Amino acid sequence: MTAIAGVDDVIFDPTTRRFIGQVHLSPTAGRRPLRISAPGHPAWSHRRISRALIAAATSQQKQERPDADL
Repeated sequence: MTAIAGVDDVIFDPTTRRFIGQVHLSPTAGRRPLRISAPGHPAWSHRRISRALIAAATSQQKQERPDADL
């Protein structure tokens, strides 16, 4: 996937220790953002949080569409 992903509206839930945010995997496709959660720590940098959420969204999308790699 060569499109640049984006992350918006990220919050940290201290009870579950997870970041929750909206991930746009393909901004040009016009698809709705995915609501994703990923484990993390509040001391993480913005880059690390974004990468964790994008990785979770990518793996979720592959589970929903196993032929996406072809």
